[in-house]
Amino acid sequence: MVTTLAQYLSLADEVKQNIDREVAQIQADNGKLREFLASSSNRQKFLPHVEIDDMTFFKDVLFNRYFGKAVESQTDFDLMESLIEIEGDTSFLNDLGKKPFLFTTFHFGPIGAISQWLLRKGFDLTMLTISEGVSKEMLHNEAPSNFDVIHADSPDVMLKMMYQLKEGKSLKVTVDGMWGVTKDESRKSFARIKFLENTFLCKKGIPSLSYASGVPIIPVIARRDPLGKIILRFGTPIQPSRSIPKEKFITDTLQECYDFFADILRKQPSQWDFWFIMDQLFEQPTLEIHLDKATIFKQFLTLFKTGKYRFNNEKYEVCSLNEQKAFLFDRKTLGCFGVSRNLSRYLKALPREGRQRKIVKNHLKQGLLDDLLNRGVLVKV
Repeated sequence: MVTTLAQYLSLADEVKQNIDREVAQIQADNGKLREFLASSSNRQKFLPHVEIDDMTFFKDVLFNRYFGKAVESQTDFDLMESLIEIEGDTSFLNDLGKKPFLFTTFHFGPIGAISQWLLRKGFDLTMLTISEGVSKEMLHNEAPSNFDVIHADSPDVMLKMMYQLKEGKSLKVTVDGMWGVTKDESRKSFARIKFLENTFLCKKGIPSLSYASGVPIIPVIARRDPLGKIILRFGTPIQPSRSIPKEKFITDTLQECYDFFADILRKQPSQWDFWFIMDQLFEQPTLEIHLDKATIFKQFLTLFKTGKYRFNNEKYEVCSLNEQKAFLFDRKTLGCFGVSRNLSRYLKALPREGRQRKIVKNHLKQGLLDDLLNRGVLVKV
């Protein structure tokens, strides 16, 4: 059990040292290399303006994952409470004991601190967990008796949550990863919202539960800022109203929750657990072209006269492992292959509108150019 701040910070240093040793052997670990490339690719794609090198970002993401599981889940409740500071709207505390709430959060930062703080404040709390077999003792070995868990992959999970709310118990749930709450994986199961300038696919279960039960949603995020201080930020309560059509309430509520999250994510992105898989949670755009024959012929002549090559950034991402080594990561197949740092810099520097083929051919050896074209790294404009 972690009982002092000095012990807490010392274990953080151990976690960082273990990560350094782990990534030193990354090229021999295909699984870890893919995680590195996926996190780097997703960060560049969805938060391109965050200035941080790929490896530093990857280590920060790993730290968030490992530290939460290895240290904070074993941290004494008294110590954890002493690290917590509160921001935002806490007006819901005035209704403590009078009615339940749906506390919605994300797989971000020291997420367990939210449960601990709410339990200490006196909330009768139930937590939704991802899969069967996760017990409250696994979440924290000192979990109190009035704290319980419901599993998202249970076939009657929605009924169980509704029962808990009717019993006056509040729920703590995540809205970014409980894909098992609804077994129906059809397009109707998802709401589409704007998140990080893309279309994000969200399960409708939690706002649907709020709408059906009349229980308000309280957005909350936990973050380390800095290490040794935990900030819990509460958003404005979202009150369900039957005067609003159900589908509109669901979409508007999810949008409000993700807007609340995006503001924090942009400032401390590495504390989110989903950088390895987040591209799978976004809707993939489809390209539809409707041109008449005259237009197609005209564009073909233009291409023949002034053809260009551009980097295929819809399929590939350039990720830098260190000062000597870089990789091209294929977002679709999750495959990768190494390239020189000079080539990685050249590909990144290619204009989005492309560069004249003659110039590119002068810059790259014919064999390399053919390989890049065959792999679809370079495409004709």
